Amino acid sequence: MDELEKKELDAEQLVPEEAADSAVAEADEAEAVAEDVGEAAEEAEAEAAEKLYRELEEIRDMFQEAIDNAEQGEDGEAEEQGELIQELEEFDETQQEEKEPLPICECCNEKEVSTLHGEGYPYCEDCRNLMKHYPLRISGVLSIIAMVVVFALSAYLGGDSLERALVVLEARALASENRMMSVVESLYSYSSGDSGDSKKLTELLVDGFIRTGYISNAVEVIENTFTQDELEKAGNKKYKKIVDFMNNFTATRDAVQGIVTDAFSGAAFDCDELIAELEAEKEKFTDEEKGIKYNTALIEYYKYELLRLDGAELEKQLEILKGIEKEDKDNLAQWIYVPAICEVAAKMGNKELAEEYSEKMKENNAEDMKAYTNLALYYRYLEQPDADSMIALCDEAAKYAPTGDVSYYPTLAMAYLIKGEGALAFDTMGQYMNSSYYTVQNCNLYALLALYCGNTDTYDTMEATLKNAGFEMSDLVVKYKNDKLTIDEVIADMRGDLG
Repeated sequence: MDELEKKELDAEQLVPEEAADSAVAEADEAEAVAEDVGEAAEEAEAEAAEKLYRELEEIRDMFQEAIDNAEQGEDGEAEEQGELIQELEEFDETQQEEKEPLPICECCNEKEVSTLHGEGYPYCEDCRNLMKHYPLRISGVLSIIAMVVVFALSAYLGGDSLERALVVLEARALASENRMMSVVESLYSYSSGDSGDSKKLTELLVDGFIRTGYISNAVEVIENTFTQDELEKAGNKKYKKIVDFMNNFTATRDAVQGIVTDAFSGAAFDCDELIAELEAEKEKFTDEEKGIKYNTALIEYYKYELLRLDGAELEKQLEILKGIEKEDKDNLAQWIYVPAICEVAAKMGNKELAEEYSEKMKENNAEDMKAYTNLALYYRYLEQPDADSMIALCDEAAKYAPTGDVSYYPTLAMAYLIKGEGALAFDTMGQYMNSSYYTVQNCNLYALLALYCGNTDTYDTMEATLKNAGFEMSDLVVKYKNDKLTIDEVIADMRGDLG
């Protein structure tokens, strides 16, 4: 266009009489050039439009192929799209000399990510190049967004139904509130228990089982979802650790359970002797060749239980439990020692430590009733028990209790008894006994409340129940029955244990 403007300027500067013919010729030439330029522009525009149309067609075909693959469940490729690949755990530098490999591309799940675009870039160079695109019209953008939504929802659960997808979304919302028992209950019926389960469903269900202490259920889901070869892959390392932990835990339990069975059943025992037997079993049991190791968490917990039953000092019990925590590098044994530490700390009068471990339980699973009832022991063990604080904790427990869970009722009943509201205490404990399994301590508490309210039939039933199980009624309850202790003296003497 600069050339045309220059030619027009030159034509205007010529003397009209002398250059008329020249001006006409120049004008004709300029018009021809303009026509050529216009035709070239139209051809270029048509070519660009055709190219853009072909690219849009390719993008549409790419998304349609991805959707079809997701719906057909071809080797789980679709369900991997858009998912974050779990980062490789750092190897122990003292044991590994090789450089840690780069994470795998989140798009193709095959090649290592590119390091040319900053730390944390999730794609390889090949996938990056495939992702490059030209600006699209708004209609094209909306169409692609719609396809992406459909594809993502389908890939989210490996092509499963929308209903199942919504269940997983609901479970994720529950997990964000640490309501892990509800997560397990909502997902378990939708889990097919095989490799067809989506990655998100498996992750949520396994995490729910781990945080609620149902390790064997977590292992069942893992083993039904992944092959042995798949478990060996870097991205599934955390699942492999869970399986190994449970294998060692089960093998250790089977090997040493006979040592403590009688003691745990109420028979007389020599605490030091049994602890020595547990230690001696370690050398005989460990089998590195088979990949089986002595499970320290379980053995130390058995030691704690023996010390507790033997009436050892609380400080010694706490020392054993803290030792388990120190050894639990992968946090797979928290369900063993965290509630116990909270309980022991509460009985010791260490409110700060009891509250700390109560919060740990809530962080794992806000629906764990022990997070509230174990902390309530602090107020029950005070020289002057604080029944109102116990009731407040039970009220908090009620907000998070899964449907039908009344495991905090015995604590609530004891609080009512301390306040002198015997009838309410007896009724609360009765509801618990009608909906839960019996324990020695709860049978004794129910018998005590029955005597307090003059219900001898219930007392006789509890006494017979204990005898049939090989136990006797607590001395405190018997003394109260025989008018040798008042109810206040029983409450002061029994503290937290009535077994």
